[in-house]
Amino acid sequence: MIPTFIGLVTVAIGAWLLLRGTPLQLLCTMLAMGLFESSAAVILPALSGSSIPPPRFALGFLALALIQQLQTRSSLLREAVGANLAFVTFAAYGMIGAFLLPKIFAGQINVVPMRAGGLRHLTDTLPLFFSPQNITTGFYMAGTGLTAVLAYITCRLSPNVSLIVKFCVGIALAQAVTGIMGVALSGTPWDLVVDFVRNGSYSQPRQAAEGYVPITGFTAGTPAFSRLSIPWMILAFELWLRKISPAWTGLAALLLAAVLVLSTSSTAYIGLASYALLLDARFATLPRYLTADRIVPLAICVMLGFILVLGLVVFYGPAADAFTEMVDQMTVGKSSSDSGQQRMFWAMQGIDAFTFSMGLGIGAGSFRSSSLIMAIIGSMGVSGVVTFIASCAVLFLPRKPLEDKTRLAISESTAWAAVAGLIPAMVMLGAPDPGMEFAAFAGISLALRRPALEPLGARAPKRQS
Repeated sequence: MIPTFIGLVTVAIGAWLLLRGTPLQLLCTMLAMGLFESSAAVILPALSGSSIPPPRFALGFLALALIQQLQTRSSLLREAVGANLAFVTFAAYGMIGAFLLPKIFAGQINVVPMRAGGLRHLTDTLPLFFSPQNITTGFYMAGTGLTAVLAYITCRLSPNVSLIVKFCVGIALAQAVTGIMGVALSGTPWDLVVDFVRNGSYSQPRQAAEGYVPITGFTAGTPAFSRLSIPWMILAFELWLRKISPAWTGLAALLLAAVLVLSTSSTAYIGLASYALLLDARFATLPRYLTADRIVPLAICVMLGFILVLGLVVFYGPAADAFTEMVDQMTVGKSSSDSGQQRMFWAMQGIDAFTFSMGLGIGAGSFRSSSLIMAIIGSMGVSGVVTFIASCAVLFLPRKPLEDKTRLAISESTAWAAVAGLIPAMVMLGAPDPGMEFAAFAGISLALRRPALEPLGARAPKRQS
């Protein structure tokens, strides 16, 4: 285990918050570290150079912060596990299966490993074998399940959760700004800063089409940037709909959405279009938060976007032609490219593995996919699919009304951010782990359905005779 400079910084921040901060501050800081998911806090040479990114490293500090609370509130852990039972079961099966299933089916099916060396053609495969990636993915699954439980406990203990809104705005704005800076400062020393931060063992491509520099921020590529950005954009927008710090959440959602549109990422476009369709279906039911002061700004933004696109086509044809060609190269044209065909082949491995294993799956981390749902199907079989669907469905079960409208609004917003934020992962993620953002949002949403627990030793108010 080799700590990096980023890992040392993570330790310093985590230790300081452990001594001086609150569990909610630790939780929000851990989520903010998700901006550096392509970084390595710790490198593990024994596992083929696998690394632990900062947010997963910071999870340990959150666990330490809650141990003392759980010593005096032992029932809270049972409550948290019960509330997140479907997802905890999903994560547990993923971890256990990662260690057992590839050994059970070893050599009986050919797959593309998570890290494959020596493959020369698009459809080359190797016999299934237990690898360090099974170990890494298994522990990642366990950490993701733990994230949901700890997020639930943290929010049950926090009477004021407005910090979540502040961090949402900060994370969304930081993601948008770093994306813009990567383009505006391309070819300057800023590239060295980005390369220093992206020290994880991931592919770090630098590509350009028609002179356009892809928007990547601190992530490993444009698809990863889109996958990380969309959940936060959705959360900011959902909070704006419910009038929670509307000036800041609206600005954050609008700016990040604009950056995603400019990214020319097919992952971003699929995510934005799918979420727009989902909003249309929800708005048709006239939810309570859809008021006139929400409808008018939305209509104005849609009209301005349409006018800008129309003006570009009419008044600046050459630029529109170049942009159209670039978009075709980077999105639609991918379906007939070698990359598109390879990703389709990777995704279809999930169906083959599911059928071969008779619905058991062949273990998390056993093969590379290009779709979260296909990875779950092939890696975790029927159990994984059922528990994951239940993990999403439980977020939308009827809830009791709360007097604290902020808790209610954040609960509803994080539920939509958790589920709708998975859309990019459905078309690009290579493993069955839905990620820490999903787990944290799910835990937060379930916890905020209930009032915060009173501090131990607090006196009950006297009844008036």
